Amino acid sequence: MLFKPLICLLIHVLFTRHVAQGATSALDGLVIRNEPGTWFSLKASMPVVFRVSARDYRMWAYGRELNFSSQYANSSFGRSGYFTSLDGLHWNPVPGDGVLGSVLDPRRGTDYFDGGALGFTDVKYANGTFYAWYQAQPDAALTNATDLSKLRAGVAVSHDGIHWSRCNGSAQAQGALLDVTPGIDNLIFGPHIFDFSSASVMSDTAEAKLPPANASLPVPECSQLTPIEGNFTMLYHSLAVTPKLQLQQLTAKSTDLLHFNKTGPLDGISPSKDNSSFDSVGAADGRIVKIPGGYLYFYEATDVNFSYAIGLARSANGVHFVKDTSCTGVPGGPVLTPSTNASAFDASATGTPFPLLQPNGEIWLYYVGFGLQPVLKGAASSEGSFASQIGLAMSVPNAAGKQDYCKFVRAPPVFDAPATYNELGTA
Repeated sequence: MLFKPLICLLIHVLFTRHVAQGATSALDGLVIRNEPGTWFSLKASMPVVFRVSARDYRMWAYGRELNFSSQYANSSFGRSGYFTSLDGLHWNPVPGDGVLGSVLDPRRGTDYFDGGALGFTDVKYANGTFYAWYQAQPDAALTNATDLSKLRAGVAVSHDGIHWSRCNGSAQAQGALLDVTPGIDNLIFGPHIFDFSSASVMSDTAEAKLPPANASLPVPECSQLTPIEGNFTMLYHSLAVTPKLQLQQLTAKSTDLLHFNKTGPLDGISPSKDNSSFDSVGAADGRIVKIPGGYLYFYEATDVNFSYAIGLARSANGVHFVKDTSCTGVPGGPVLTPSTNASAFDASATGTPFPLLQPNGEIWLYYVGFGLQPVLKGAASSEGSFASQIGLAMSVPNAAGKQDYCKFVRAPPVFDAPATYNELGTA
């Protein structure tokens, strides 16, 4: 979720299941709740989910604690962590070696690109190794890089999903593996990877042979990894500020999962020309999922009022996408909007979609939700003062009994009470 901080960036640059469109309970859909004393006591966002088997689900996400540095108040990422589940609904955090149980933290006090705040945005498993692409920004105390300026991407690797080491890029890029390119992009946000190889070497939405969920294995070094060969497409987004503020969904290509060449905008995906549309500012955090006969692209959309929803596009070949009009008659949908319950955890925003295709053809759509009211009392009304938590909505068949992925319903409540906070900013 980045749209409120984009306003700040623009200034910096220029100067049971319940129907998804109207949930009845404030807790409908909520599956990861902010918990006191954790790295996600204020924010949990950008879910990345593996279905290893019917009784083994894994999730990585980013977030931050209540007293995370105020120098990064206008963003939601800070640290990354790990969860496991027996059913994809009830999740337990797995403590890592980082701050408050996180698995990867910023390198504070250094001049690396990830010295200030970071967050996993995608995780893949190949040849016995987890690869996590993450977005990050440098230490503001050293660089004056506040908000989202100098946002770039890197990679960390692990054998168990808990203990990670970084793959450092060039010194010129401060260790980032994907840096900005003048004339193409001005920040690297939300890198997600899709494998178009005919014989997939990666696993993320299907059953796979992974180490046990709580295994503790040696930490790999990038230089010692078995080379990967494949056809990988990265989706990431950047910001265009002329003639008006818009998001750009961009692409890059790779054959080894580590080194990417930028290839321009995602074909068919651009901001709506209708200023009243739900995605008139653009698409962000898009993810591709393969289904029989084609591909789906779920994306986080924002309008001119900075309202957030999840849209849908379709493709026959995974290269050219067309925004869906079959669901609502409006290009892109949307297929998931904020709850109509003003007390709901997701009454203000729904975004960062992660579509998990189940063996029965159903899609479980994990997402981030924001509430309507800031939880840090007395704080400025920026994204940093609002809680974010992770939700789940499932696709339901149409009237003909077929999955067309037009309708999603929120998962039944798994908590009996909402998260709690206090105004001092301590969990």
